Parts: sequence; structure tokens; C-alpha cells
Amino acid sequence: MKHLFLFIALVTLLMSCENIIDPINTPEILPCDLEDMELTNWNAEGIDYLVECDVYVTGTMSIAPGTTIAFESEGSFIVEQNGKIEALGVGGQPITFRGVRDGVSTWKGIYINTDNTTSEFQFANFIGGGNGPNFTQFKNEIASIYLEGNMRMNNCSIKDTDGTAIWTPNEFYDAQLLSFSENTIENCGYFPLLLSVNALKYTDLASCTFKENGDNAIAITEEGAVLNEDYIFENINVPYYFLAGLVLKGNTRLEAGVAFQMRAGTSIDVTAPQALLTISGTQTKKVSIQGKLNTAGFWQGIYIANEQNHVFEHLDISDGGSSASGFNSQLANITMEFDSQLTLINCTSSRSNSTCDVVVHNFGGSPILDIQGDNISVCTE
Repeated sequence: MKHLFLFIALVTLLMSCENIIDPINTPEILPCDLEDMELTNWNAEGIDYLVECDVYVTGTMSIAPGTTIAFESEGSFIVEQNGKIEALGVGGQPITFRGVRDGVSTWKGIYINTDNTTSEFQFANFIGGGNGPNFTQFKNEIASIYLEGNMRMNNCSIKDTDGTAIWTPNEFYDAQLLSFSENTIENCGYFPLLLSVNALKYTDLASCTFKENGDNAIAITEEGAVLNEDYIFENINVPYYFLAGLVLKGNTRLEAGVAFQMRAGTSIDVTAPQALLTISGTQTKKVSIQGKLNTAGFWQGIYIANEQNHVFEHLDISDGGSSASGFNSQLANITMEFDSQLTLINCTSSRSNSTCDVVVHNFGGSPILDIQGDNISVCTE
């Protein structure tokens, strides 16, 4: 009888904790070094696998639908060399990555540190990752998934982190989201996504849901602000936030309803010979470009200095003029120099930190400005 009371007391103590490990159906503990391995949903009563350390994945880790993997606070997956994770759940049988304990940021996360392979996640849930800047001594970003390689992610959810759901560094690492659609990111303390701008190439952000995040915007990193190829910014119902401004090299279009937020002192640079910026707002869905704070002179503005014919329609631009752009001394939301060409159709401008919405400066050529509407003030120099 004494032993029975002790057993009941032990079970009661375990059930009172936040630990989700079932003491009866003990999960399999994964080794800290893992090559090829198939993880299955063998434990119908709960957790299938337990991660207690940094598990280095150097082969193929395939994870079957319905599998649940729980991580201790120092637990993570680090994918490197020729390693990859293939977590292919199905509707009704998602794969779950979560902490041993409930809560926000209770385990380290997943670090994909190779571009030799592509890791893929489908119908997978990531809960409570990102308990600190764990994976590199050079960065202090907190994220559930730290991406320095290739990844596909579709029909997944990421939630409950103190930091960002997915973070990519600069272009040096060539991090790529080769497919990203129908995902939900919620309850992140920082941004839902913190990406280099060229990592946007294959994403379908318009199909994704971003909600209840600390800063509900798609942030573009300080080290990935040069858009090297043609790109269309879609209306995704949350803003794009540029931490280091934006430099255009190809044909870029902003679709109706798109919102840009600019960090203090940043600019949009349209000076490369092939750079073409087209803004395609409508009367009911304007395109908005403004400072992160709605303050005159918060960011520098758009600087146009090439021979392309740029057309901005139904653009609402504000908060520029933190400093003069190019070779003139005037402050404005838009500055034109050389033989640049710009058509403004039903656009509005405000809080430009001066009386000038657009500066036309005859430096290096003769800019051509065509305004269709009466909401823009022009200064020449």
C-alpha cells in the first residue's frame, strides 16, 4: 500500500508540471549526431521523439505524417553538409515540432545551414521555438527557423516565439525560400518574417496569414536590400518594412494596396540603368510608401536618376526628406536628376519636410516630370 501511495504521488507531481512528456509512453530520444533516419508516428498516445541537445542532421531525416517531436530548452535541429529535413505531413495529420514545456520560446529552433540540399516542410506546426540567439556568434536574432540554405514550406504554422518565425541573413549566404505558401504565422514577439529581399522571389505571401505579431510586417534585413532581379510586390495585407532601404536593379512593380514602411534615414534608389519602378495603385486601393513613424523627414525618399520611364499611379507617399538625395540640396519625397522620366497619375504627397513634394534637379541631364492631378508641389533646382 505504501508503494501505491508513492506511485500516485509521483504521477500527480508529474501531471502538475508544464512538462508534456507522458511518463507511461516514453518517447525515443534522438542522438546528437544523425545521418539518414526515418521518424514515424509510433506513439499514438503522444510524443514520438525527444530532443535534448543540438541534433546535427547530416543525412536525410524523413518525418512521417502525424509525428510529434518535443524539444528540451537546449534542443534543436542543425541541418548542415548534405543534410535535409523532409517533414511531409498531410491535412488532418500534421507534423508537430514543439517544446517539452508549453509556452513561448521554450526550445532553440531549427537552423538550416547548407545550400547543398533543400529541406521541405508541409502541413507542419512549429510551436514555441526561438529561445535565444543560439546558432551563431555573429548575429543576435531570435527565430524559430534560422535559414542559411534552401527551404520549401507550405500549409504550415509557426507560433509562440519571442522573436521572428523565419530569419534569413544577407545575400552572402544565398538563403532561399524556394516555395512558401498557405502558411500562418502568429504570436511572434518581433516580425513574422525577417528576410533578405531576394529571398522573396518564390514566395506567395498573399496566400499566407500573419496575425497577432509584435510588429506585423514583413521585414527586409539590413543586409539584403538590393533587389537584383525583376519582382512584383503583391498586396499581402501587411506592410513590407525596409530596415536598410531598397536599391532596384531590374523591373519592379508595386501592385494595388501594397504598403511600404521605411526605416529612419533610408531611401528607395532607382539609379541602375535597367531599374524600372512602376506603381499600380487604384482609386480604392492606393499604394502607400511612408516612414515607420508618420513624421516629416523620417526617411530620405525616392531617388530617380536613370533614363527609364517610371509611372506612379494612385501613390500616397509621405514622411520623406530626412536629407537631400543625389546632388541637390532640396528636401522632398521624390527627387529626380539626370535624364530621368516620371509620370504621376492621381498621386498624393505629404509630410515631405519642406514645401517640395518632388524636386526636379537639372544635374547630369534634363529630367521630365508629367503630373496628372493637382496634389503635387514641384521644386526645381
